[in-house]
Amino acid sequence: MLKENQVIPYSTSDIPKGPYLVFSPHPDDETLGMGGVIALAARSGIEVHVVFVTSGGKGGNVEVRIKESEAASEILGVRKRFYLNLPDRGVFSARLKGEQLYEIFKEVSPVTVFLPSFQEFHPDHRAVTFKLLQFLNNSSEVSS
Repeated sequence: MLKENQVIPYSTSDIPKGPYLVFSPHPDDETLGMGGVIALAARSGIEVHVVFVTSGGKGGNVEVRIKESEAASEILGVRKRFYLNLPDRGVFSARLKGEQLYEIFKEVSPVTVFLPSFQEFHPDHRAVTFKLLQFLNNSSEVSS
């Protein structure tokens, strides 16, 4: 029987250059899921910015989730948070706010952008990555 590290060979690497722009489908996902990288980057002087795509309303109390993610962001050293307010469990069908994204990319000028994996189970996570890759592919201004 294969061991997990043979099926999914994890390895460590140096943290990439910043500034970072992290896309979090819900207020707590990537903020906490990437906590180690965010904290290491912030401690190294790399600016980290997080975009919360939905309010996470279908996963609990919106105010509580946002307050918790803001507290975690502060502890981890996130420089600034942005909110797109797309509907929870509705990212695939929602219209991505291109002008708002342009402004975020212009303000942050990220060197590294973090997106959820296409292999994640939650449809909002996959939709965030799909839509952001489409946006970047169609936005020569942003991706150049």
